[in-house]
Amino acid sequence: MITILILFSFNSWVLIDSVKEKIFIPANNFFYLKFPYPIESLEIYLPYDSLTPLAKEAIKRAPSFLKIDLFNNLLSLPYEKQNEYANIILNTSHPYLDEVCFTIAHIPPEILNSENFYPLLISENVHFLYANDTALSYADIIDYGNPQIDTNYYSTIRYRIFDGQDSLIFELPYEIYYWYIVHPKISREICTYVDIITGNPLPPPNGKFWREYLFYYNDPNYPKLKNYLSGIRTLWNCLRNDTVNNGAIGAINNWLRRVMEFRTPQRRTYQPCQIYNQHHGTCTEWSILTAAVARSALIPCVRTSAYGNNHHWNEFYERVWHQWEAVNKMINDTLRYDPNWWNLGCAFNWRGDGYIFSATKKYTPYCSLKIKVYSQDSIPVDGAMVYILGGTQPVNWYTCFQTTNKNGETYFILGDTNFYDCQIISLIGEIPYTRIINFAQAGYYYEREFYLNGEMPKVFVKDTFLSPIERYKLEINFQVDNEIITNYNPNDNSKFNYKTPFGEISFFITDYQNLQRFLRNDTFYSYLTKKKTYSCDTFFIFPNLEEYYIIFSNKEKINNPMEITINFRLYKREVGISEKEFNIFSLPTLVKTKELLKNFTKENFSFYNIYGRKEKELKKRKIYFITFKNNERIYKKKIILLD
Repeated sequence: MITILILFSFNSWVLIDSVKEKIFIPANNFFYLKFPYPIESLEIYLPYDSLTPLAKEAIKRAPSFLKIDLFNNLLSLPYEKQNEYANIILNTSHPYLDEVCFTIAHIPPEILNSENFYPLLISENVHFLYANDTALSYADIIDYGNPQIDTNYYSTIRYRIFDGQDSLIFELPYEIYYWYIVHPKISREICTYVDIITGNPLPPPNGKFWREYLFYYNDPNYPKLKNYLSGIRTLWNCLRNDTVNNGAIGAINNWLRRVMEFRTPQRRTYQPCQIYNQHHGTCTEWSILTAAVARSALIPCVRTSAYGNNHHWNEFYERVWHQWEAVNKMINDTLRYDPNWWNLGCAFNWRGDGYIFSATKKYTPYCSLKIKVYSQDSIPVDGAMVYILGGTQPVNWYTCFQTTNKNGETYFILGDTNFYDCQIISLIGEIPYTRIINFAQAGYYYEREFYLNGEMPKVFVKDTFLSPIERYKLEINFQVDNEIITNYNPNDNSKFNYKTPFGEISFFITDYQNLQRFLRNDTFYSYLTKKKTYSCDTFFIFPNLEEYYIIFSNKEKINNPMEITINFRLYKREVGISEKEFNIFSLPTLVKTKELLKNFTKENFSFYNIYGRKEKELKKRKIYFITFKNNERIYKKKIILLD
């Protein structure tokens, strides 16, 4: 008897629901969790979620590290395109699945939605990754994990190199593998099958794509790339400017010089297959073809541009990025350009989605520049495109560009001894080209501020407080993992997304009436407020027995989305059941489940096990204590549930 009294007289917080999710929040948007009292649960509402059911099924199959990216990109497409690309994912098997998911997640949505893009390219691009792998001795694609078991699966490449003393094996960081080998777009070319003569889009089989075409096809009297790489045992032998005994890098360099001449083409082209077909070009064509050939041969490679100096070359990745200019037989030679050819303004590398990143440091003495952009009322402006113009060539074009973050800031590495101008374009205003640096000094740090004419959006909130009744408690833990810097490449209008750690959102807990004020952009009251915060780890006890809304807001940003991980746990203070309420030694009533559900809704009754703990999932032929409400009266019974 004493033991039973202890079991049924507890008073503690009991976990009744939890939510753990990674969520994408667009700029000028929000989502919320709802506590829909008297239903004891937490429900997620994403007002911007316009994904089709098929698209959501496809995202479930994606690797964990790609789910947010795939959500973001599919969200930018119309329903029929969402379903088309979702079907490609759902019909792809291991080991191709992660590469297919990455490709769909990171080809710019403008291309995926174009009538000149042929979706077969996605699967074919990945198929020839693995097909080409079987013909190469210096590289092996390695697949980790299995999508049938969990979503923590990915692929990369293992290489053999020779460092002058030993043969060494290195594994490529998987981000480098996906972005600079798997991705089917190099820089500003049209990402599609093309007519090899005109370079215009042309569907297969007559239209060609470079991954297969460059590796397996050769014009008469020209060597085939596949044969040229046969028997090569190393990626490279770490030799500077050596094309004779330098592994696959040296072999590809020689192949390029066999199939290409350096002379100005009658028509400028950016299509790798067309460049090969015409067999000549300047640094523009050579740099594009070099990147395509290297990626066909499973070597991570980028196109490097110095617009301010009107020149292009390449870099390949092996532990770090190495300079490569095939036309001049330059391999890992960073000192020849500046000051021998010109004073470098800025060098940047292309990513397939249109994002660029600086390569300037390795080629010239440099300075650092921070640009800070504010609204008329001194609030940092996110997503402003900042163009820098400078260099020795008289080109009316930018030297480089970047996009401001949540703090209204972006950064540049620029070559010394040049003059630089700055232009800013934003949704809330523009600044024309303005001189910001006269004769840049190596080692200097420059900082410039600009104020636009427009104002940033605002959220109007006031704090309020009510004494809690201590019936329901919410444990709150979240962090804004990434800010997603988003913009459009000015060369081909490709939309790019670049993640930087530590974003920020505003967080509120409020009731239904104040949620409506928030939605109308009116001033509203919040019981718990965290403005522009990166993370939060606290708890909140609901003040009343009513619906509450937990709001995550990115409404104060005009351009950059956020990526957030939430982990919430909802508790109820349970007092259990006691002998005064139930005759625990009485015989139970036999109740059929169907009869119980027919007469009462789940909101009207609660089940407790023999230890007094509330149960959510019920089992047949087991003793329960039940409380239920009928006609405003509360009844209590001891029952056994039947089928």
